[in-house]
Amino acid sequence: MQNRKERRNPFTDGGLLEAVLDRLETEFRRLLTENSVPLPMSSSPLKNEQPYIAPSPLPVPIIQKRQEILGTLIANNRLEKCKSIYVDVLSENVRASLQALNLDYLEISVSEFQFS
Repeated sequence: MQNRKERRNPFTDGGLLEAVLDRLETEFRRLLTENSVPLPMSSSPLKNEQPYIAPSPLPVPIIQKRQEILGTLIANNRLEKCKSIYVDVLSENVRASLQALNLDYLEISVSEFQFS
């Protein structure tokens, strides 16, 4: 005879809830990834002003969907996972935005400069 633990029903021991929450985390990551692209450079209309990174507004339905997902995940003790997903996605976008700024010269060591 099988032990009761071995015969647990995934629908009654939280397995189904965990699966749904995992899917919500995946959807949260997808929404972040698809709606927080690397920031585009904007050329300045003023002659002496430097170009800057221009933010893009999010559509209201995307914001609402993110809020609903976050509310559900937070209510189920998954705030830390949400933070982790957010940091991962935004870090990737920051890296991509910085690459677009062409800051390679910052990696040049002092010894590579020729001083006269």
